[in-house]
Amino acid sequence: MNLPPPIQPSSADQRPGTSESLSPSQEALRVLGLMHQLTLECFLSHTRQELAFRLLNRTIRLVHYDRAVLWDFGGRKPRCLGVSGHSQVEKNSEQVHVWSQLIQAMLGRGEHQVLAEAGFTPETAEKWRELAAQNGGTAVMWLPILEDGRLLAGLWLERWSGRSWALGELKLTASLAVSYAAAWRALHRPPKWGLLWRRLLKPNKTGLVAVGLLLFSLLWHLPLRVVAPCEVVPKDPWVVTAPLNGVVSEVLVQPGQEVNPGDVLFTYDKRTAQEELKVARQQVEIIRSGLNRAKLQAFVDPKSRAEVGMLEHRMEQEEARLQMAEYTAGKLEVSAATKGRVVLDDPHRWRGRPVALGEMVLMIVNPQSNKVRIWLPETDNVDFDRNHLLKVVLNAFPEKEQKARLTYVAQNVVTNPEGVASVLAEAQWEKEQPEMRIGLKGMAVLYGRQVPLAYWLLRKPLANTRNFLGW
Repeated sequence: MNLPPPIQPSSADQRPGTSESLSPSQEALRVLGLMHQLTLECFLSHTRQELAFRLLNRTIRLVHYDRAVLWDFGGRKPRCLGVSGHSQVEKNSEQVHVWSQLIQAMLGRGEHQVLAEAGFTPETAEKWRELAAQNGGTAVMWLPILEDGRLLAGLWLERWSGRSWALGELKLTASLAVSYAAAWRALHRPPKWGLLWRRLLKPNKTGLVAVGLLLFSLLWHLPLRVVAPCEVVPKDPWVVTAPLNGVVSEVLVQPGQEVNPGDVLFTYDKRTAQEELKVARQQVEIIRSGLNRAKLQAFVDPKSRAEVGMLEHRMEQEEARLQMAEYTAGKLEVSAATKGRVVLDDPHRWRGRPVALGEMVLMIVNPQSNKVRIWLPETDNVDFDRNHLLKVVLNAFPEKEQKARLTYVAQNVVTNPEGVASVLAEAQWEKEQPEMRIGLKGMAVLYGRQVPLAYWLLRKPLANTRNFLGW
């Protein structure tokens, strides 16, 4: 590539120390003002192109150079952003190719320094000599732009015709490099996710702790944990149901009362049943009298012999009706068949109430034999570990923790007393709990298969997210 002549500094832009009319203190103030102005201009840049232009073409006000080249190290390989005095650069030109080879050899150099042929490998030293021969000898100052020791960009400053760099100029531009780096970071800040990823990978305490926590959440396994409401219910209760259709006259026992076999629990209204029994007996007597009379007349009257068969059939029907009435009258008092304690809501509500055959009226339970009924939320019906004891914490005794073993999980979904879709489950106490009162409620903690900690924490949020988004 044939580059046009570079921009030459004006008399006002000569390097410090060329004006003999300024005293040392005045010269120091002038240099300080120039550095402040260059810093302010860089920070006022609104775009990357504007900042690159000022780095390439305004630095000459502080130190004189014949050509400046700006390099970006943010990608996989160095990229030439521009050359002083040029609006654009042909990146496939021979000149840029020479610079790229020299820059590739300097990737590990983050020091502010003056470059020399001795600092390059034999392969790249030939390229250096070619570059120096183009302009009667070339001296290069390397001005790196760093962030926490990491090379972000670099400014390649050339002097031709054998002119070299002074130590004072090297120290002067070192202070300017700090301002350039701050301005560069302000306009080249990576996205937040990229910054976060970079910080995680950065070898510091925060990154190491974050990576350690991530590995810990993936490698450490623990059982799934499900918390569900539960209730203490009787084990193998004796359910007392209505033996026939009718109206309950009175319940003779109270809730929690101890009963023995043969104790009357409740009675039916006897009036209708006794009246039906009386009518059935009268009908049997009437049919029996007619049948006897027909049998006597049958010896002399052929017509009476024909009525005997019909009356015998009616006699069988009325006797069956009488047996049903006697059975009904015998069931008007319902007695206990086992010993236990009565479980009943309110005995007065049953007085005068009609009941159907098979309808439950009360229960007789053994208060020292109970179990746990659990209402599992529909979304938490996971594969449970039957060998892992579950924990039961009752609301009446929050300071105590009881152990139980899961014995049953239903296959269908029902509605619990609170109206929530749930799966019914039951558990037996690991040790007998005779002091547990039936009806106590609390929470049961069940355990499933072993899963990573990350899945343990994100299972429900992931399920809610998929339900919301419809994945």
